[in-house]
Amino acid sequence: MQQPAPDWSDKIDEEGTPVDPLYTNRSRNRVVNLFAHGAITSIPLRLRYVSIFCWAIEQLSDSEDDDEERYRQMKNIEKLFCLSSRYQEIQHDQPGAITGMDGNTEFNYDYEEFDEIRLDDLELLKNDSYAYQRFYENLLQKFLLKRGDFTLTAAGQELAGLVGERLGENQERIISCAESGRATRNNFEAFSHDFANQSVYYEAEFEPERRALQKVFLGFLEWEDDKQSGSVHLHGSIPEAIRINVLDHLHETLEMGDVEDHNASKLYQKYHRGYHHYRCAFSLFLLRARQLVMDDTANPIELKETDAKFDQFRSLMHTYWQQVYLGYALEAQLEATTTFLNSRIPARYDYEPLVESVSDADRIQAEVNGILRNFEVSDGSDDVPTEQLTRNLMLYGTADPTKPSVSITPADPETPLDLGTVQDAIAEWTAEGWETVPALTSAEGVNEVLLSKAIRNSLNGLHSALDDEDAQIAHWSRALACSTVLVLLEVARLRRQRDERQWLHNYVYSRLDSPFASLPALDRFIADLDPDTPIHEVARSLLREQVIGTHLRVFYDRLSPGNLKRMLSFDQDNRLCLEAQKERGEQPFRARVSLVRFFETNTFLRDCGLLEDDPDADFAVTPFAADLLRRALGGENA
Repeated sequence: MQQPAPDWSDKIDEEGTPVDPLYTNRSRNRVVNLFAHGAITSIPLRLRYVSIFCWAIEQLSDSEDDDEERYRQMKNIEKLFCLSSRYQEIQHDQPGAITGMDGNTEFNYDYEEFDEIRLDDLELLKNDSYAYQRFYENLLQKFLLKRGDFTLTAAGQELAGLVGERLGENQERIISCAESGRATRNNFEAFSHDFANQSVYYEAEFEPERRALQKVFLGFLEWEDDKQSGSVHLHGSIPEAIRINVLDHLHETLEMGDVEDHNASKLYQKYHRGYHHYRCAFSLFLLRARQLVMDDTANPIELKETDAKFDQFRSLMHTYWQQVYLGYALEAQLEATTTFLNSRIPARYDYEPLVESVSDADRIQAEVNGILRNFEVSDGSDDVPTEQLTRNLMLYGTADPTKPSVSITPADPETPLDLGTVQDAIAEWTAEGWETVPALTSAEGVNEVLLSKAIRNSLNGLHSALDDEDAQIAHWSRALACSTVLVLLEVARLRRQRDERQWLHNYVYSRLDSPFASLPALDRFIADLDPDTPIHEVARSLLREQVIGTHLRVFYDRLSPGNLKRMLSFDQDNRLCLEAQKERGEQPFRARVSLVRFFETNTFLRDCGLLEDDPDADFAVTPFAADLLRRALGGENA
């Protein structure tokens, strides 16, 4: 009998600015899918949903109700899970216990409201896109649910059994509430402790389920029996030696290709691809970075010799960051364009004069020369967030606990700079790999973190100079010069990767490639330019073709009835017009750099007992997590 599958529906939000206006994230997310595939969805959910849904699927498997009724019951079980978490949060003063749970503002009930709750009247999300749908599409269908017949894998059955053991006779009570659509305080008194989300990481007696969730999330899985009728099981124990050589695994998978054996099940093929190995390495690196950050004696924070085990993972993540910073360089110019236009009344400007002014030859030449010769880094005072420290360790192997301050002094070059000259200078910043120029005040040269900070300074200056058009143009020109250099830096890193690992370069090229704002597309764009092209003409072409032109191509690519969102357009007089409806002085768009799934992964690591849930401990690494790192890195003090 089929299990309840959610009804799929696409909802179009016509308010606000278009998402991913240059399609930079479209390419980036192809790399994200390696380390977050099948586990982390687009919203911050909580890990115990996984075991609760496995249990619910098993409970409803013998139901004679139709699909619609079983799906209603599945949603009611989800509501009971959420409400149990809220009830325990109130009872035991557990702030943040329901943070990240789907629709938490809807079930944020007070104690008195638990006397009687009509479940069918509780709407978690208006679009019916409950957590079950997200997990159904992701982790459940990867290793816990057999796609097609909607029955649990062996691993899913193990999780369901552990939840059932905890619930005991309350299993029937929960199913009865789900069927009737009604729950009372007596029900929550009976089962909320065993059914609440936070119990799995707060309570010692939940250790078996917590350990099983660790195995699921970190990918400690194994295949048993033949390729067709076999299934995925949880490892009987945590491996003593945890392998995180993800590039070796990727290379081997690429050489073998997809399993084309017609006798191999879809489940086996997904297991063969081994996305769980990448997720494990990603999670362990986040734990290791947090472990190093929590050591107050280290300044700067540095990876140790034993952390060389992460080199393959870091090389893979460099691919992610190359696309991220390439995207930031281009999106920064879209931010500058929209911010400038939104300062005008009306929000439009003659296109050709605007591009000529921003990419003025003398100004761009001086700014780029300033980046190459007069880029200064000094000590800052603000603390660096853990996410950014993790990023810097991932990129350069070192991280400064305080944000550096950067400044650029423009200087006219002795002879006009051309593309080839700038590329030669950038080559020196990458001569010894990513560690050549760390994100430290002692750095000699420029890297992604420092350049992006300089870009942000210029964008902030542009936004602040609301009523001074000349000042805005000057700030924009500096940002454009920095964006141009940043694009060239990422292209240089891509080409260096080709020289070091041809197979990885080929994989990255095919994985990231698109005709929009992708690293391969910009590599081709730069390759088509003559090395003698003046650098200000490179900047001008970048703004014209790769920012404004790409955004309009993205608009037409996604154009459909009901989806007409764009940020820029041209009127009949060839004036560039702002389409976003914002008050004058507001920023219609803001470029960002982020480590995707960082906070969600940390939430999951906390939920399965690898990070402390103690506000005073700042989510410190637990002793068991430290032992996992020892198993991955070797040595007593990994």
